[in-house]
Amino acid sequence: MMGDGIQMKKLFASEVQEELDKATFFSAEVFTAEDFAGLPAPIERYFRHLGYVGQRKTSTVKIIYDEVAF
Repeated sequence: MMGDGIQMKKLFASEVQEELDKATFFSAEVFTAEDFAGLPAPIERYFRHLGYVGQRKTSTVKIIYDEVAF
């Protein structure tokens, strides 16, 4: 039973890597002030404060979770 979990984790990691290898991480588009215009004011200010306006938009994101039971 324990081996099945290890195999599943390896399969998952392999499939994730395949998708990442095919991915384009940044698009040619950049964030504009209009991208944030419809958001609540505190969120809009937050994104502007972080300097997102003028930055390239990302196409993918990789999130790593610690201590996840497979």
